Amino acid sequence: MKQFRLFFTAVLAIGLALISSSCKDDNGGSGSKQELEGYIKAGVNEFYTSLNNEKKNAGDAQILDYRSEAKYKEGHIPGAINIDASNPADWKDDNGPFMQKLTSTFSTSRKIYIYGASGWSQTGIALPGRIARTWGKSNTINLEAGYAKWAETYPSEVEK
Repeated sequence: MKQFRLFFTAVLAIGLALISSSCKDDNGGSGSKQELEGYIKAGVNEFYTSLNNEKKNAGDAQILDYRSEAKYKEGHIPGAINIDASNPADWKDDNGPFMQKLTSTFSTSRKIYIYGASGWSQTGIALPGRIARTWGKSNTINLEAGYAKWAETYPSEVEK
């Protein structure tokens, strides 16, 4: 019985170590909510400034609006491309339809500016983390308060 407990403990420890190492992000972190949020979320003014600098330096910017198509048609940031992320099953893994469309539409070697409706939903927290794992945290700029804050702060910068 003692040998079984030792064997079971060893197998459990190895399993937990493997799971932990498979959850590391590209910078060796765990990809936790706090780590990803603190690094990739930008306030509306910071997002605006960074986006405009990108446009000046690169001539354009990669902007993803991951709200529903209906919300996108009501108004969006100029130059944004809409890929609906309302179904989490579409983006929960790298081979899902959302992630495949995303990586075929945008270059992973350039910054990507992303936003949702308000930034406080499951999608507004988890999806930017998923994108940051593909693009890298330093290349993913997420509008913290979402489109609602953008439209309120920069009404002249809304396209319909």
